Amino acid sequence: MKLICDGLDLSDAVLKVSKALSVKAANPVLEGIKIAAHGDTLTLTATDTELTIEKTIKADVLMEGETVVVGKYFVDFVKKLEKEQVELCRLYDGQLQIKYSDNESELQVFPSDSFPKIEKDTEGGYFEISQADFKQVVERTVFACSSDESRPIL
Repeated sequence: MKLICDGLDLSDAVLKVSKALSVKAANPVLEGIKIAAHGDTLTLTATDTELTIEKTIKADVLMEGETVVVGKYFVDFVKKLEKEQVELCRLYDGQLQIKYSDNESELQVFPSDSFPKIEKDTEGGYFEISQADFKQVVERTVFACSSDESRPIL
């Protein structure tokens, strides 16, 4: 896998999918972000098996492939690269090489086949709701949400 993308797009996508990262999971791959480069897109996916967030951005894919990078370190690293062109390259020794400006770093990665398969049910039922009705539903239920950030699950 080898690709080049805009640092701002990558940072935005990583921050969005990181909200679904599992904290202290029994399976360490759930603490990771799956990076998949296909065609002219880069798809980032994170899951804790209950919540899955996937974000796709444009990228110049030189070699297609997939890997899973440790989410916490990748988030901290990428959010500092917003003004750079970033090159991501999966090395054969189990590392992800990140190049930007004149700098180069490497992060350990997991094989992508250890990441849980995400099934998208596009055939399933759905419903539509007006913006006003949705706002009213949220206003009536927001009182039950925790305002304590140390326990975000509530």
